[in-house]
This record gives sequence, structure tokens and C-alpha cells, in this order.
Amino acid sequence: MTFSLFGKKPRQFGETAVNKSWKTVNIFAVWAFLTALVSAHSPHDHIEAFDMAPSRENPDQEVMLTVVRGNLWRSMDRGGTWKRIVRGIDSRWELNYLLAVPTAQGTVWFLGSDGDGIFRSDDDGWT
Repeated sequence: MTFSLFGKKPRQFGETAVNKSWKTVNIFAVWAFLTALVSAHSPHDHIEAFDMAPSRENPDQEVMLTVVRGNLWRSMDRGGTWKRIVRGIDSRWELNYLLAVPTAQGTVWFLGSDGDGIFRSDDDGWT
């Protein structure tokens, strides 16, 4: 399970290993289910990486990125809907790692794979 803390009113997010993500907005007292990713090939697909950060274009908006079965997915509505990101990422690479690094100029995203290098995005994960 991975957790990410973010925001003016911090929210904690976690994920399970069965294609479901959960969030809490009140310091873990109550958890709410986030929409399952539509990419799942089975209900047991593993969410390999997850992180979130403020949007570069709108710092009050949260960007969530996750990796499922080696595919990168993005949500701009707190996990309500997800869109697969395909630009700049070769499908042969097994993506396993994701990290958001907030900077003064906006969030920089890093995506890693086993043995194939590290990818960087400066535009909220679009490319």
C-alpha cells in the first residue's frame, strides 16, 4: 500500500493490490472508494505505483497518476475518472515507479521502469 499526502487540507490516499484505490480526507477515520480503473483486465490487476500533486496549470487542482499493468493513467477529478497516458511512453517498457516532486515552477513527475530508465514530465503527466 502506498500513501500520498497533499494539499492545503492534506488528504491521504492509499491503494490496494486489486485495482482499487481508496482515499481519506479526515486522517484515516473514514475511507472512501475511488473509481476502479477501466483498464483492468481482471479484478485482481495490481496497482503498481500511485502519487498525486498540485496541477502545474491550476495549483488548487490535484493531479493523480497511477500505473496499472505497466500503463500510466491520470485523473484530474480526484480519482472520479481516469484517462490512459500514451504519449512518449513505449508500451514495451514495464513501468513500476512513480514520483511527484513539487517545485516552485510546478510539479515534476518521474516515472521509472526496471532497467529501461527514468522518464520525466513537466506538464502534469501529459507527455
